Amino acid sequence: MPTPVQTLKSIHKQLNDLSISDAQAQLLGQFFEQSIALLEAFQNPGHDLFELQKRTILKALQGELALYREGYWGKTNRVDRINGFMVARGQLHLLLSQTLVACQFRNDAARRNSFWARLHF
Repeated sequence: MPTPVQTLKSIHKQLNDLSISDAQAQLLGQFFEQSIALLEAFQNPGHDLFELQKRTILKALQGELALYREGYWGKTNRVDRINGFMVARGQLHLLLSQTLVACQFRNDAARRNSFWARLHF
């Protein structure tokens, strides 16, 4: 079973392959919802910077999902729908990139702290 970070990486990779169709648009909405659920489940109470980044990214994901629902599903003009899809896909890609960098930073910091704790005299 993949870890939450592996699942986010998988979503991140799949975003580039999405074409503009109603079926793919539904999948993009599901990617937003799945990313939000995974990020909400992340816990790291001892790392204030990660928790702040998590809250900031969650708020942005929720806002972008709302904009996407209005920008794609709320429009009838094909150009507006394409624009809404492209913007949402780009924003989700950016926010997942930021999330994955924050997770990597958190893991690197934990490894460094563990290394120095073992060397402490």
